[in-house]
Amino acid sequence: MTREIPLLQPVLVGRQRELSSLWSQFEESLKGSLRVALVAGEPGIGKTRLMQEVAERAEQKGALVLSGGASEAEGMPPYLPFLEALGQHIRAATPAAVRMQTGAMASVLATILPELVLCLGELPTSYLLPPEQARLRLYEAVSLFLGAIAAPCGLLLLLDDLHRADTATLDRSATSSVTNRMHGCSYLGPTAKAR
Repeated sequence: MTREIPLLQPVLVGRQRELSSLWSQFEESLKGSLRVALVAGEPGIGKTRLMQEVAERAEQKGALVLSGGASEAEGMPPYLPFLEALGQHIRAATPAAVRMQTGAMASVLATILPELVLCLGELPTSYLLPPEQARLRLYEAVSLFLGAIAAPCGLLLLLDDLHRADTATLDRSATSSVTNRMHGCSYLGPTAKAR
């Protein structure tokens, strides 16, 4: 007879104050306001583990958790953390839910999320705008999409390694913090400590 060895669960040690602070931010987001938190520190001190703990609690509370990460690798597209997180959602959700969440902005979102066409089928083409207007329209579309995803049960968006993010991702992240379209969304990203 073989005996099963129980798997050890990682325990978060010495981060109760930080965990409590992040959790209260998440709970505030569930009341309808956007919350943004950056977790900074030296490599290896547990930023990602702290985020995982918040994510586990958020999932237990019934919220959706989406995650993506930045990379310094050559050839990575702009907005990579958002592309990973939103792509994860598009692949997991039903086409009907994605259609409702993207609404009239589906064709704008498809310019950076090709999986939308796979999920929803052919989309009408978005009309051409000057680059600055196109970027603002894209930011609005992403904000509306995230807000729609968050609406039913809350959303925790984890964006890892933001210190490696491209300028477009950082611009998008900053825009998120000033928009009112992402109700019920909590947005958490660890970054290495600035030197």
